[in-house]
Amino acid sequence: MITANVQLRADDIQREFRGARPFPHVAIENFLNEDVCEALLRDFPAFDEKYAVDEHGTVGRKAVVERVSAISAQYRAVYDYISSASFLHAMSALTGIADLIPDPTLFGGGTHENRDGQGLTSMSISTSTSDGCCIGASTY
Repeated sequence: MITANVQLRADDIQREFRGARPFPHVAIENFLNEDVCEALLRDFPAFDEKYAVDEHGTVGRKAVVERVSAISAQYRAVYDYISSASFLHAMSALTGIADLIPDPTLFGGGTHENRDGQGLTSMSISTSTSDGCCIGASTY
């Protein structure tokens, strides 16, 4: 699912990731094959209020479907792929971080649709490795 061009550029991407400041990060254009992206976009779930209930029981303007593997066959294939040894190996090649492990629950993950007027709050995603190293991302 990762494009061949990205895999061929793994050493360069890893250098960019490791050299980025103030913390290691990288943005990769055309990371996944276009047909995969098109299928995910096509199958993206329509906004449904049952997935938009916040922690106070109020229906908001953000719908989150956490069980992505139940959305469609393509979402299941991507879920299986990002949990696979081959994907984790590829991510290690792109980052230089060994021993990456998947999060089988995708805690805090899934599809997220924010409707007009819905604000963004802090979000942090991190993946720990056996040596204590982390990969993280934040949105504010």
